[in-house]
Amino acid sequence: MNEPLAAPIREWVTEWVSRGRADGGVLPDLDAAAIMHQFVAMASCFALIGQPLSVERLEKTVVRLLRGFAK
Repeated sequence: MNEPLAAPIREWVTEWVSRGRADGGVLPDLDAAAIMHQFVAMASCFALIGQPLSVERLEKTVVRLLRGFAK
């Protein structure tokens, strides 16, 4: 895994999942690591095709994904 690419995504997704668990908005058994890997894969894809992955795009994707895990 490309640690410089993965670390900020891992931290960000873990924070989102933690907040979701704390407020009861996501399932308690949600696997933050599995979600993080999806975002690292997405970021890697954008890097390979030479397109920037903006914070806005990442946030929208996280919101969409977490809606799928909402209670």
